[in-house]
Amino acid sequence: MPKLLLALIVVLLTACQSEIDRQLEYVLNATSKNRAALEHVVAHYDSIGGDKEKTYAAKWLIVNSTKNTTAYGKVLDDFYMRLDSAYAANDSDFMALRLFYANCMKFIPWKNVKQKRDLEYISAEYLIRNIDQAFEVRNSPWSRNLSLDEFCEYILPYKINNEEVEDWRSEYKEYFASVFDTINIEADSSEFDVCRALSLRYVGHNYNYPAGVPSYKPSFLKKTLIGPCSDYSNLLVFFGRTFGIPVVIDYVPHWANYPHSHSWSAVLVGGKPHAYVIGEKNFLGDHVKRFSNVMTKTFRKTTSPQKTSLKYISGSRDLPPAFQSANMIDVTSEYLSVTDIKIKKLFKVDFDPDYLYLCVFDNKNWYAIDWAEISLGSATFHNVGMKRALYMPMYYHNGEYIPAQEPFIVNEQGESSRIVADKQDTTEVILTRKYLETRARVFQLYIKGGHLQLANKSDFTDAVDYVIPDSIGLNYQSWQVGGGEYRYVRFFPKKGRFAGNISEMEVYGVDGNEIFGKPIGNLTDTLNCSEKAFDKNLLSFAVCKDSTEWVGLDLGKPISISHVDYLPRTDDNFIRDGEEYELFYWDKGWRSLGKQIGSRKTQQLIYNNVPRGALLLLRDLTKGTEERIFTYEDGKQVFY
Repeated sequence: MPKLLLALIVVLLTACQSEIDRQLEYVLNATSKNRAALEHVVAHYDSIGGDKEKTYAAKWLIVNSTKNTTAYGKVLDDFYMRLDSAYAANDSDFMALRLFYANCMKFIPWKNVKQKRDLEYISAEYLIRNIDQAFEVRNSPWSRNLSLDEFCEYILPYKINNEEVEDWRSEYKEYFASVFDTINIEADSSEFDVCRALSLRYVGHNYNYPAGVPSYKPSFLKKTLIGPCSDYSNLLVFFGRTFGIPVVIDYVPHWANYPHSHSWSAVLVGGKPHAYVIGEKNFLGDHVKRFSNVMTKTFRKTTSPQKTSLKYISGSRDLPPAFQSANMIDVTSEYLSVTDIKIKKLFKVDFDPDYLYLCVFDNKNWYAIDWAEISLGSATFHNVGMKRALYMPMYYHNGEYIPAQEPFIVNEQGESSRIVADKQDTTEVILTRKYLETRARVFQLYIKGGHLQLANKSDFTDAVDYVIPDSIGLNYQSWQVGGGEYRYVRFFPKKGRFAGNISEMEVYGVDGNEIFGKPIGNLTDTLNCSEKAFDKNLLSFAVCKDSTEWVGLDLGKPISISHVDYLPRTDDNFIRDGEEYELFYWDKGWRSLGKQIGSRKTQQLIYNNVPRGALLLLRDLTKGTEERIFTYEDGKQVFY
């Protein structure tokens, strides 16, 4: 190594060392019970020849583990015992495991799970082993070009969330060794090849756990067959750290058109993130491409606090939920084309705000996804994704959002337009939904071109056939039969269609009364079986996996039928019979335009007193939580 380069590295390490030493002393003073063990870790590397990289890494790991906690207790121990038994009994039977989760998870008292702070109990031996194992892959093809701080951030950490502390590096190294049997790790495509090999091992059955479930311990995570994206993302992170592949957790704090956040794992290739979640059968980099949800801001979860984070800069506790951690960094520009948005002429308030927040809607409230410093009455949001979205500029004060300007829409070109209600000019609107789940259109597509058949023979060889038109709606649809007598009714998908999901089928006699019978069919999905199409639960559904599968009803004898009503798989957000609704428009707050009762006959609401150009919100006062802001354009609801 040239002397000049060596000298430069020493200078840089010395500068880093001085700052890290100050941070370390602060942490040690706050960790009196386990201080000796932590000091032993640092002293260990000082005593074996003064390995500066490992010494720095030891200090970095201790300093950046201050918030690490581990879930423990009898509740968790009992759960793992039940989980192990379920996996042993069912092996790779996904349906059986899903039933286990559905019957077990929601009844466990997760609030009784205890948490302990890692630095108060973790052993010196464990930290030393973790550091040594991490450095064994320091010169892997994927880590050798990482800076020391990048290596510490991406490869060194021993945990992700509050999972149990285990010697997972040794276990994963052995368990996943065969992944590399046919891979040239020096090839430019090696990361892609590794991810393809991993996908052959897993089929990522997604099932969302109830809130409060601790992260799975790595020893179980490696064999998981069912779980949310976060489980499979954590699995890839542990795998990557084992073999020196930099894997990060990136996330959307909130979709712009959907009421949730989302996180995923991404492999860094040449420093750029390629989103990938194990088990999806997608190519490396394709994960976020599969969503119709609109992403406009993206952040990365980090182990170390980031000096660019709002929490680090402000030090305030009065921050929106999305910005209460300093362990995050904005990576929007690594996923999207971005633009800056400047907000002028802010509303005056009776306090002196330092920051402005860019907010999107979340069912009933606004949710901050970006922040900007206020200067001279204006603020500029940087690196906002150039996607069509509706935003609300807001202040945040004493835990509450306060409007700072009118809402506005940004298009794909980065151009913005404000939404201002014209209270002097009202118009009529016809409303069919309070919310549009982004997958509802997909559910509708599933049954387009499918068949409804009525017959008197059980093999349907004498069937009268009706093809579902492309004009099918997202609410109850009706097929007028005209009084013919039939015993059997069934639905099956269009030939070549991979699935047909039916939420409800209802058969009506000529007297207008519903006719009931026995569910029949040949469905192979034992969870979404034939009975689900006749259970009056709109959120359950029967699944025909292809055009050879069908779901139907045996009426017991031929009966004169007037019509058959059917409902595609639904989010249950269309206008429902007997439910009470209230329409609002935005004018520095939500203003009511009155209440109405929904009707099965019309499946729509009509309001004739709506300010033109207003931002609107329809609420179901009877039940449900999903609601979506919208504008009314060219006679249609346009949801955001």
